[in-house]
Amino acid sequence: MQAGADLTGTHNPQAFTITEYTPHFTPNWGLFGRVQAQYVRDVKHHEDVQSYLYFRLGASYRTVQFGVGADFNWLGPEHNLVNNFGPFVRKQFK
Repeated sequence: MQAGADLTGTHNPQAFTITEYTPHFTPNWGLFGRVQAQYVRDVKHHEDVQSYLYFRLGASYRTVQFGVGADFNWLGPEHNLVNNFGPFVRKQFK
């Protein structure tokens, strides 16, 4: 799990986190789960800039993960929601 909060170049606060769950059933096979989120706020104009929440759930074979994912992006002060759903393939380099 990684989490952080900092100021961007425009002095806007942001919060960010990544959480992964990767248990192995055999030396080669396992489960892959990931949640990633970020929130950015414009303090000068007192409004949200961007927020997103990404989910991944699937299987892991050696250094390749695959499964289904969902992305939720809220953009601007009106919180315009842009969604994306579908399969994913991921390669982990060691």
